[in-house]
Amino acid sequence: MMTKAIAKILTILITGSAILSTAACGESRPGMATQERLDQAKAISNYEEKKPIDANLVGNISGLVTFSGKSPRVTIINLSSDAVCAAAHSTPVKSASYVVSEDGELANVVVTIKKGLEAYNLPQEEIPNLNQKGCIYGPRVIIAQPGKVTIQSSDDTLHNVHSFSKKNAAFNVAMPGPGTLEKKFDRPEIIRLKCDVHAWMKAFIVVAETMGDVSKVDGNYMIEGLPVGEYEVEAWHEELGTKTATIKVEKDKTASLNFDFS
Repeated sequence: MMTKAIAKILTILITGSAILSTAACGESRPGMATQERLDQAKAISNYEEKKPIDANLVGNISGLVTFSGKSPRVTIINLSSDAVCAAAHSTPVKSASYVVSEDGELANVVVTIKKGLEAYNLPQEEIPNLNQKGCIYGPRVIIAQPGKVTIQSSDDTLHNVHSFSKKNAAFNVAMPGPGTLEKKFDRPEIIRLKCDVHAWMKAFIVVAETMGDVSKVDGNYMIEGLPVGEYEVEAWHEELGTKTATIKVEKDKTASLNFDFS
């Protein structure tokens, strides 16, 4: 466990190194490498000031995400431009911008805690992974705490992973066959990925310093292990935007919070 004294020493060392690096290069503002050091120092300082989550004083939030608007147009993806893509599917592949069941249950909605966790050190999650399989990204949407994400290809054909972001460094990397990329995203934002070879291939990485879940094909989501208290919760969909609501979490209970998009 990191003590306050160690955290302070690391913060001073990293910050000092970043400042010296900037001065040595004659920069008026920090470059990418220097900014990463400053971000590290900030993270350590924040860690020192926050408190751990008491596992004996937690509850959950669960709910259903639905779509009550006009039924979105569902298109069938034409995979004929790549024989490998076409051979990977025995049934037609539908576009994934809207995944809505016959009962209106909406998938791929990111539900996160927008406010209420600022005072806590969050549990560290496993490194999230996106896989390009059958020329489709799966999952379509993931949540990632600042840090590493792996991007995998299971296809024996050329893909390129092209990212679009404002706060994190963008990249465009070719993947000519099966393999795995490891990328690091330090700053919270929603990052869009696409494949320039196969225009239908899209995915989203929601980088956020929080806890959350993505709604499944049945519209359900669950955020577990939240400290008791009041929260502002945000639901985001790639085409339908955001909705927010507030809710109170009590010890050993699961609070219900539904979202409806139209």
